[in-house]
Amino acid sequence: MSGIPPSPLSYQLNTNHPLTRRDQYYTLDRKLLTVHSDDRDICKWPRSNHFEIELPETMNNVQSMRLVECSMPTNYYTFSNDYQNTRFIFTITEKDPEADWRQPPHTAHNWPLLSGPSFEVVIEEGFYCPEELACELEAKMNSAVTKLLREKAQPQPNTYTYTNFRVHYDKVAQKYYFGNIVDGFQLKFGYRIMYDVQCPLTPNVWEQYTKWGLPSYLGFEKENYDSHPYPHPDPADPTGKPDVMLDPSGMTAFWSCCHDPVWLPPKYQPTITPGTPNPNPTGQYDVSGVVQFVEAPLTMKILGERVIYMEVDKYNNYVELDPYSKSTNSMYNNDYRGRNNSAFAKIPITTLPYGETFDSRNGFLQNIVTFEPPIERISRLKFTFRYHDGRLVDFQDFPFNFTIAFNRIQNEIPRQYCIRVPPTFIL
Repeated sequence: MSGIPPSPLSYQLNTNHPLTRRDQYYTLDRKLLTVHSDDRDICKWPRSNHFEIELPETMNNVQSMRLVECSMPTNYYTFSNDYQNTRFIFTITEKDPEADWRQPPHTAHNWPLLSGPSFEVVIEEGFYCPEELACELEAKMNSAVTKLLREKAQPQPNTYTYTNFRVHYDKVAQKYYFGNIVDGFQLKFGYRIMYDVQCPLTPNVWEQYTKWGLPSYLGFEKENYDSHPYPHPDPADPTGKPDVMLDPSGMTAFWSCCHDPVWLPPKYQPTITPGTPNPNPTGQYDVSGVVQFVEAPLTMKILGERVIYMEVDKYNNYVELDPYSKSTNSMYNNDYRGRNNSAFAKIPITTLPYGETFDSRNGFLQNIVTFEPPIERISRLKFTFRYHDGRLVDFQDFPFNFTIAFNRIQNEIPRQYCIRVPPTFIL
């Protein structure tokens, strides 16, 4: 036998007994799971933004999952203690020579009361329209000063009510103005405030460059702001804003870009020319006709978040960038980060409080998670609802619901169905 292989033409390539090919057939079955926030164990999961449920039926051979519809509340809170945006600090330099607590015989005791302490403003949690927030800030600032005077000013009991602060919202510029009709003040927005947050999953927002506290929502940077007088009482520094006008009655009034009515009239009529020496020994310059104000450098951001991220533990599919990067070009300490499988669905908030938003796969819901190979069984699901920066959504226990579709594959023996449709039957 020689070692030369036979010619390819001599191979037997055909056979009368081919192997029978067996194809595996599957059918795709769809199962809908409806979940209400009231379905959770309230003792184990007291908050509806993070809870787990056990499925009444085990889902086998799950090929894909999808959020097909949801009904979410829109009366969420923009300002909440858990969001760390309900407080700020300010100080005041009292210049009112005719204040009640400066009159004899208690002048020596009451004189330093307002020049040293810092005052803390704590607004009520909730959602505000711009004008409502301006009223809340004004009331809380005046209340903080009034509380100190009633507790420490002589004689006791003291019933004085401090009403010199004004807070104004300019609808055209969409900015906030803080003012005082006589006294100077400082907004200590560069001062870090510690919050007692109940939820341990909430991140610390102070290190962020936006939404780091209440001042950020009002349009301010992370720094302290000293009030500016107008007209300036010092003749050596006659600076001022051009939109401060003198009305025909002689009362100096601050007009916000000349769009809104007078909102900061001075407490005292200008009795002498502003800037001349004050005959009253309590001050170096005359304060009559002078107001103090601070203008926000940026527009307000009080409408809250517009997107909710829904996480389903072990079944997330979104790729998400981490916010608030500051050093993405550095070779060392580069803080550019992203997360794979960070969320299951992205739910837009299309309406403002008060109401409810409904969405479905035919609208803005575009999520779908496919598994290869299919997941053998799913019996539990854990949900988390958060914002992009990691803060959990504060639903205030308002009920909501959503529907998840499970696409399952099942073994099938192919069958041929002969179906007669009656003529009167409308498909």
